[in-house]
Amino acid sequence: LAQILQAFLQERGCAVSLVTLEKLVLDSYNGCAHLGEVKPTCPELPAVLQSLKTKGKKLGLVTTDNPKLSALCLEKLGISELFDHLYTDDGNLPVKPDPGCALAFCDAEGLTAHRVVMVGDTLTDMEFARNAGLKAIGLASRAENRASLAPHADRMIGTLSELLEILE
Repeated sequence: LAQILQAFLQERGCAVSLVTLEKLVLDSYNGCAHLGEVKPTCPELPAVLQSLKTKGKKLGLVTTDNPKLSALCLEKLGISELFDHLYTDDGNLPVKPDPGCALAFCDAEGLTAHRVVMVGDTLTDMEFARNAGLKAIGLASRAENRASLAPHADRMIGTLSELLEILE
């Protein structure tokens, strides 16, 4: 967003550094994040996560959202305590599709990558799983999204609750 804003301003004769605009955008975003409504990506999200935890599964979340927004969303959804590890775009860790966060999760939990499942709804998520050697499960309810993810996924699901059936 900062790059787009910089280009827009430059076209109008106003030179502002990208670093300044990045800070402005991030500060504005963080300052208004609490105003938005937080809805789960799928209605069964809390129940599925709780079921996985009850079964002893270790859960990690890797997101390109910043730490403040991530914490706010997880808290509003009532699921923050269900994750054993949270990796956000804090400016220090490499972001997806770099496998660093997945490998850190595996190391922290003493797991080998091929025994870890990554559920994602984007091509970047699938690439992230592949780069780390994880099993990739694509999540898409719409046919066009399923078609784009399917060639890159080990398995496709239309709802998160299907994950429970797969992992049985």
